[in-house]
Amino acid sequence: AGMLAGGHPATAAFGAAVSDPVLGTGRVLGLGWALQPNTGALAGLRDLRGYDLPVSRTTHRLMAALNPRPRGPWYPVDRLPSAHLLRFAAVRAVLAPEPLDDPGPLRRLRLAAPAPLAVYALDPPAPRAWLAAAGEPVTSPEEALRRLASADRRARPPVEDLPAEAARATPAAPVPLPVREPRPERVEVAVGGRRGLVVLADAWAPGWTALADGRPVAVLRAGGAFRAAWLREPADRLVFVYRQPGLRAGLLLAALSAAALLAVERRRRGRVRR
Repeated sequence: AGMLAGGHPATAAFGAAVSDPVLGTGRVLGLGWALQPNTGALAGLRDLRGYDLPVSRTTHRLMAALNPRPRGPWYPVDRLPSAHLLRFAAVRAVLAPEPLDDPGPLRRLRLAAPAPLAVYALDPPAPRAWLAAAGEPVTSPEEALRRLASADRRARPPVEDLPAEAARATPAAPVPLPVREPRPERVEVAVGGRRGLVVLADAWAPGWTALADGRPVAVLRAGGAFRAAWLREPADRLVFVYRQPGLRAGLLLAALSAAALLAVERRRRGRVRR
C-alpha cells in the first residue's frame, strides 16, 4: 500500500473494490489467515475479529462462537459460521484465502481490481443497526450466542435483562436504521419516531450509556456481545456514549487527595512561621 499525506497508508486497491460496492460501513470476516485482526484497516476493511489488547471476555466469548476452539490472540476462523450470526454481527462479506467448496448462502463477488483473496457477500446486506418490535429473554451471553449460532433466520434478538413488555410485544420484520459515528465513543442511531428494541451490532462493554432524545435508557447486551436499548416511548434519536468505568470516582478521589495534601501543606507552613 502506498502512503497518503501525513504518513497514513493508502487503501489497497482490492479493499476499495470490496468496500465501495459491498460494505459501506459494514464488516468483513476473514477465514483462516485471510486477515489478521486490526490489519484489515490497511485495506479499508473492518474485520469482525478486530480488538484491543488485553482481549475482553466479551470478545473471547464471541470468538468461541465463531470457532469452538478459539486460538488467541489472532483467533482464526476455520470454517464458515452461521449466516444468522454473521448477519447479527453486521458482517457483509467473508474473505477466504482459497475459494470455498460450499459457500452456502454466500455469493462470490467478481471484483474490479485483482484481489489476493476470494470475496463472498451475504445477501441481503446486514445493517449495523436495526429496530425489532420484540426481543427474546436469555439468562446469559453464552445462551444468546448459542441461539444465534443455531438459528437459520433472524428471529427475535436474544437479550439479557430484557424488560417483560419487550418480550411480550408482537414480533415484526426488523427495520434497518441509519447510523452516524462522529467519534468512537459516540454513536448516533436515527430511530425516526419509533419505539421498540434497537440493536446496534457494536461491541457491548461496561461504560456505555444511552440517551433517547435526551432521556437516559438502559444499555442491554444483545446476542451475547452487542448493544441494544429498549425504547418504551417513540424517539427520533438514540445516542450511545462511552464513559470509562470508575473515571468519575477516580477524578473525585484525586481531587479529595489533592485537597487533603494542600491542607497538610498549609498547616505545615503555618507551624514553620510560628
